[in-house]
Amino acid sequence: MTDTPTVYVTREIPEVGLDALREQYDVVVRKAKLPPAPEEVRARLAELDAEGLVCLLTECIDADVLHASPDPSVVSTFPVGHDHGDLPAAAQRDIPPEMVHAPPTLPEDWGAGAIVPIDKPTGRTSFDVVSTLRKATGVQKVGHAGTLDPLATGLLLVLVARPATRLQAACMHLPKTYEATLRLGETTPSHDAETEVTDRTDPSGLSREDVTEACAAFTGRLHQVPPMYSAVKVEGERLYKKARRGETVERVPRQVRIDRLDVLEWARPTLALRVDCSKGTYIRALARDLGAKLGVGAHLVALRRTAIGPFSVDDSWALSALTDALPVRPTDFPHEA
Repeated sequence: MTDTPTVYVTREIPEVGLDALREQYDVVVRKAKLPPAPEEVRARLAELDAEGLVCLLTECIDADVLHASPDPSVVSTFPVGHDHGDLPAAAQRDIPPEMVHAPPTLPEDWGAGAIVPIDKPTGRTSFDVVSTLRKATGVQKVGHAGTLDPLATGLLLVLVARPATRLQAACMHLPKTYEATLRLGETTPSHDAETEVTDRTDPSGLSREDVTEACAAFTGRLHQVPPMYSAVKVEGERLYKKARRGETVERVPRQVRIDRLDVLEWARPTLALRVDCSKGTYIRALARDLGAKLGVGAHLVALRRTAIGPFSVDDSWALSALTDALPVRPTDFPHEA
């Protein structure tokens, strides 16, 4: 099977921008037949260079302006789960240590570029955090290196100003580490706790050995079917919108890689796992598939990202501490106690 590339479908980006993205970032970009963007958005897009467009693509995916979807008919040099040697040059750039600002340090000149590791709290979107730093620093070119769902917590790398955003591909392709808590014997449509339990199966017959053996089947390169409750678009509509109407459609499997899957705690029916994986891995889908393998079903009840490559959540900013330390406190972002 052809490796699944990332295909960004856009409302409107100037053709020169599309060409630059294709040439410099090996990302397949395709226009969609959608209503034109507002004039102020079109003007902003026209002013951005290729690096700015890549940063904006990531932001807009979170903001429901763009979407990323798999298309196996398109051959891309930017597939999920490839070894480092197969990545484009942008993903292999070195990350200067002096650009990383873990607590208690913050840059004197945000325009010089900064990578800020943040411990995202539950209930916030990744776009919320990006918006907070954009407003507080006055820098418009701000992005992040990998979305966390609102209910998930943990490490989010926020990239401020062009010297940092040009390293976005390098940061995004670093391996990720998660701590995931699953509840066996219960399944939900979204594969997590955002939807109600629809099926229950008694998991009392399972042993730790059963769980460990099943986990072994989910390491290495895998083809993973995205959840119906996800931001992937099919036929011009996000899957979660179809799912909320009770619809189920066929999804193209995506190639991912799981390097490590360890049982941290087994207290039936609760299972805690450590997952080391590639960019693009759905931990909710892993919970779904592991539950199916065990014959009892499962769903994700908690998720925390603890590391991105060499970056650890233990050396990151709490969002409340960061907003207190920023030069301008965003007035529309509630302070957290």
